[in-house]
Amino acid sequence: MAATDADRLALALKNVQSGNFAQAAEACLAVLAAEPDRADALKILSGVRFMEGRLDEALAMLRRAAALDPNDPRVAANRGSILTRMNRTDEAIVCYQQASALDPGNAEAHYNPGATLSPEAW
Repeated sequence: MAATDADRLALALKNVQSGNFAQAAEACLAVLAAEPDRADALKILSGVRFMEGRLDEALAMLRRAAALDPNDPRVAANRGSILTRMNRTDEAIVCYQQASALDPGNAEAHYNPGATLSPEAW
């Protein structure tokens, strides 16, 4: 029986959790080859690229995911994390503020802008 996109993405998440980033990326890329506008696959693959230190790629994928799913506060927060790692503080804070606006009850979204300005908090 052929794996569905949902099966591939579930496998990708399991591989991310177990540190098998190459296999996770492979599963996401298979989904994206068939459906390039799958925000869920872009989000997972962005996380893989972030963990691999491929920050430019991770950011580009999250920008595409944000265009496809603009109301996901995790996308904004994850963009902020990538930008923080890239020392692009002003842009990171804007992303964290977007995440906070999208999910006002998320304490982390409120904490991250201050932590970004105070790197010793990380």
